[in-house]
Formats: sequence, structure tokens, C-alpha cells
Amino acid sequence: MSERDWTNRIAGRGASLLLSAALGLCGCEAFVGNGPAAPYKMEDDTAAATTQAGSSADPPKSMQASAGTKATPKPSTSAPAAASNPQTTPQAGSPAPTVTAPPSPCDVAPQNALATLTTYCGSCHSNPATAKAGFSTILDAPALLASGKVVKDQPQMSAIYKRISTGSMPPADVKKRPSAGDVSAIEAWISCGAQDWNTVAPKSQAAFVSIDSRLETVLRDLRSLSNPVDRERMRYIDLSNLANSGYSTEQMQEVRDAVSMLMNSLSRGRSVIAPAAVDKQKLIYRIDLRDYLWDVATWTQLEADYPYAVIYDQDSRLFPADEVTAEQIRNETNTQIPVIQGDWFLSHGSRPPLYYSLLQLPDTLQGLEQDLGVNVQRNIDTEQVQRAGFANAGPSQNNRIIERHELGGNRGALWLSYDFANNLNDKNIFSHPLDFQEDGGEMIFNLENGLQGYFITNAAGDRLDKAPTNVVQDPSSRDGSVEAGLSCMNCHQTDGQLPKFDEIRDFQLNAGANAQQIEQVLAVYVTRNELQAAFDDDQNRYRTARAALGVSKLTNSSMHQLDDRHLGLLDLDGVAAVVGLPANDVKRAIDASPQAFPPEIVTLRTQGGGIQRDSFESIIADTIQALGLGEQLRVDRQGRRVQGSQQPEPEPEKAGRGGSAAPEQAGAGGAGGAAGGGGAGGAAGSNSGSNDDGRRR
Repeated sequence: MSERDWTNRIAGRGASLLLSAALGLCGCEAFVGNGPAAPYKMEDDTAAATTQAGSSADPPKSMQASAGTKATPKPSTSAPAAASNPQTTPQAGSPAPTVTAPPSPCDVAPQNALATLTTYCGSCHSNPATAKAGFSTILDAPALLASGKVVKDQPQMSAIYKRISTGSMPPADVKKRPSAGDVSAIEAWISCGAQDWNTVAPKSQAAFVSIDSRLETVLRDLRSLSNPVDRERMRYIDLSNLANSGYSTEQMQEVRDAVSMLMNSLSRGRSVIAPAAVDKQKLIYRIDLRDYLWDVATWTQLEADYPYAVIYDQDSRLFPADEVTAEQIRNETNTQIPVIQGDWFLSHGSRPPLYYSLLQLPDTLQGLEQDLGVNVQRNIDTEQVQRAGFANAGPSQNNRIIERHELGGNRGALWLSYDFANNLNDKNIFSHPLDFQEDGGEMIFNLENGLQGYFITNAAGDRLDKAPTNVVQDPSSRDGSVEAGLSCMNCHQTDGQLPKFDEIRDFQLNAGANAQQIEQVLAVYVTRNELQAAFDDDQNRYRTARAALGVSKLTNSSMHQLDDRHLGLLDLDGVAAVVGLPANDVKRAIDASPQAFPPEIVTLRTQGGGIQRDSFESIIADTIQALGLGEQLRVDRQGRRVQGSQQPEPEPEKAGRGGSAAPEQAGAGGAGGAAGGGGAGGAAGSNSGSNDDGRRR
């Protein structure tokens, strides 16, 4: 729908309200359909026609700076130079001279701040693998805002500014210190709204993607498929809300790469298949369930948790056509929610419980071994394993053992890690290399398409969503815990397996162990060259699959950063983007009828106002109704529409294809990075198939 079409819809609504007032049906609140809706106040037609959809004449402070592609950081050592050689007296017959105005302080503030943070903070706080104090997002502006380390418009309330301005950061032993100008650059950036330095253009320069156009794009794509059976297997992931909220070109490409990578990381198919864009802007992507060996029930698991679907109000003047189109899409696909927003998918599909259930993983390590066709204990008994033990275990606080099992048929490998709550007695792998007692672990295994799956268990081999933080930590996660799927992807995204080499062989050879034990140790704890060959093979398999997807913008930290942006604070622009309306129209609706909205939404009008994602989702049904959109659409786990205010039943504790789930237990969980301990996502330790004493031989 065009900007003018939108304006006409709103204007028509305003005319209706004026008529009601003239007839004596007075009041400041209009009722459209079954719920209250605010009477939008529109400017005259000229103003409406010249203002881009979703923006006022002056863009929001947070979006006023304009950059092209991601700029190279530059220090703020001097003021911008004035335009050179301005003509004061035009020559006869020549066009009027053009004088370029210097950029405003807020225009240059983001790049000046980035330069300062890169110079003085980046070496310690930008790489998740080497981050000091678990803080790795110093160069990610949205993550700084989401974490509360930066408070928009309030430098004195921002931890980053306070640490730098007081001289406590960088640490006192660092000789290179920020200048007064550097400190001022951070202050100016925060005072100007803490704009993301990766932003390409203000929203006023970007075309707003309306609800109408999104629905019409999906329906048109569906009807391009001649076979009705094909249409019933199509689903869509929509990135329009991110484009509408001001994501830069680079950020949008990172999201596209992440969606493609996650879909294929949730696939049990034999090939990597990138989702296909169905629009010129590359914002809406078609998902053919059959490409990933998903059935209809698999997608239904997403539907049951999805909070942003809408049944548009056909009785209103605003959205009758939208609901007609939406219903046609539902009929063509034979499902209630065939379209979901991409950032929600990335955040929820990459972590349990959805991660496990979408990938159709069992509830126990024993079940996973059966699923993969591996007999771990038999391989150990016959010395058909490649094992390494070491003290420096990356995110693990203690010793670790990793162990590789071939899947057979050139399908890659299963890597197990054995993780420990301490290093005492039979948890000391150097004195007990064969009869150790693990407390749990993690696993990495190759999917059929060459990418990787992840799993966490306790000592009994029961599946866990998160590893206990007393065993291992993920400093990049929001709560510090290693989470199956998301945490593992964060460290293994680029190369797959992370090499780590054995320290047990040399120790045993020099510790005076008897000949029989040394022989047994040398048989399973293999040489560096043997391990390197295995790592090379597994990395090449993973890199080949990743390269086939062309996900060039996806780095090891991308998934956590995208998750932080999704789960962080939503301002008015963010809320508007989620519901699919221009921000100015949402603001006008609130201004006109604040009593119709939840108070949390009303406060968003305040400069710097925000709402946490989970809080917003708890009131989104009321927000949708107050805006006159219609009502929230929810479904249960059988894909049936939930009526009224009824909520879908919660996700069952037990999911997957066998075994029984067990609750997380303190001290019984996995560590990260089975393939070398460099991050989360390693292997799972279990007593499944072990000897009677619970130890792996």
C-alpha cells in the first residue's frame, strides 16, 4: 500500500469521526470493529504526500545521522571544514551556487564514538573468545543499549560513559589514555540518542513497507505456484519490520544470512538450501518445508509460540482488504500463521525448547546415539575413538576431555565432551585418564547437510536446555549460561570445530604409569597430527556447507548480537515496526486516545522511553486492539485457532523422539566447545552404555 493510500485510509477514518461528532455521538475515543481505536490526526494532503511513510518532517533523533555503507572510524580531532570556494555572486546565466553546510554534531557523533571505543576498548571487549569480564559487545551499539550499559540521551546514567570519564577504564596500567576530546565524543553520542553507527540512512529516506504490500507479496508468490499441494507446504519469514525500524544495509544482510544459516541448521535434509526472496527488496523469504524435511507439525510449533499474528478488523475503514488477503493466504497454505517475523525466528528457533524440537532431537544422549547410528561405548571398548584431554578448557572452569566418533558413510562425526565440576579425585583426568567420573557434557554432530547440531546433557545423559554456570559459562549470553543451539552457534559459526590438542599422553609418559595403562592411554588419546587431520576434515565439511549458502556477513558473534537486539528495549519506533504501522501514526493514535492503550505503551512517547520485549509481548493483544488493527491471532500446538483471551497451552517438558527429559541439575551439565573448548557447543557426557561404575573405560 502506498503512502498516499495509507493517508487516505486514515483521512477517511478522521472524516467518519467528524461525522459522528456532528450527529452528537461525542467522545474522544472511536470504536472500530470490536475495540477502541484512536482517531488519527493527519496533516493536510500536501504535507502527507511529501512526507515519507513512517516518518515526520524531522526524523527521530536516533535516526538523524546519515551514513553510506559502514564507515571507517575516524577520530574527532578537528571540526568539519567549511565548503571550499563558495561563490557569493553568481555569474549571469549560471545556476545558483550550492554551499554545503557542515554536518551537525549529532551527524558525526556515532562515528566519533565508534573510533574512540575501537581505539581504547575494542582490544578487550569486542571478541567473545577473548573478552575480559565476559563483556564482548563494546562495538555493538544496539547491544550496549539493550544491556543498559548505555542509556539513550543520558550520559551520566550510562556505565560506559561513567567508566571512561572517571578514568577507571581503560585500566590504570594501560598507558594509552582517552583524551578529553575522546570522552566528549562518547558524551555527545549518547546525548544525541546513541544512534547505531552502522545505520545507513534515516528512516525518512527509506520506503516504508506496509501491511498491504507484505500480504499482497506473499499471496502473489503463492499463486505463482500452480500446484495447490505445493502452496500448502510454503511458509514465509518476513524481515520488513527490521527494515521499517531503520536497520542498515549491512545489518539487513547479516539478518538474511542468519535466517538462511539457522533454517539449514534446523534441517535434517541432505543439502543446504537458501530460502528464496520473493520481493525486490529481499525482505520476504519463502520456506518450502520439504527442503528441510519439515512437516506441517514442525512449523506448527513456531505458530503456537508466535505472538505477533493479527486477525485484521474487516469492519474498520482501515484494514478490511488486509484481512481478506490474509485469509486467502491462510487458505492457500492451509495453516493459521504462515508468515512470521525473522528476528523472532532467530531468537526463538535458535534456543530450546524450539531448537531441540524443530531439529527433532531426542531427550537423551542414548537416543541421540541411536538417531545418528553411533555406539559410543562400543567404540571406546574397541579403541575406535580419538580423544584429547587438557586443562585449559576455554569456557569451562575445569579440565575437559573431548572425544570423536565417526558417523560412517562419510557423514562426518559426533564429538563428545566430558566436563567436570572440579578437578579432584576421579574428576582429575590427568591421574584418572581412563576411569574418570564426568558431571555432564555437550556434543557437536554433523547434520546430513554438513552443518552442525548441538546437544547438552547431565551426567545421566538426560538432555538439558542450559548447562549449569558452575561448570561452564558463556560470557556473551544474557544470563551467562551456555544454551544449546544459540551459545554453540556463537562460537562455532565460522569454522565449525575448534581445534584443541591433548596433554594427557605426555603427562602419563612422564608420570611413571605402568606399561599397561600407558598402552591403553596411547590407544585413545591420540597424537596432535592425528587430531589435526580429524579437525581439518570436519572443518572442511562444515565450511563447504556454509560456503554453499553464501553467508558472508555472519560472524561468530552475530547470533548473540541479533538476539540481544531482538530481546532488548523497544522504543516507539520498534513497537510500530512490530505491529506494521508507521511510527508517527502510532504516536498520533496514542496522543489522541491514551486511555485506550496500556500505560506501558503510552510512556513510549517520552524521550528515551522503552519497553522490554517480554513485557511488550504480554500486552501486545491490547495494543493491537487499541490501534484498531483487529485482534491477536493465537493457535494451540495442534494448529487450531485459540479463541478470545485464551492462551495456548505451554510447551510440553518432553519433546523429541525418545527418552525422558530431566530437569537441569546444579553441577550436572555441559561445557562449551567440544571440538576444542574454545566456546559453547561441544559434546555431551553420559553414562549411557558405560560400565557399572559409571565410568568410561
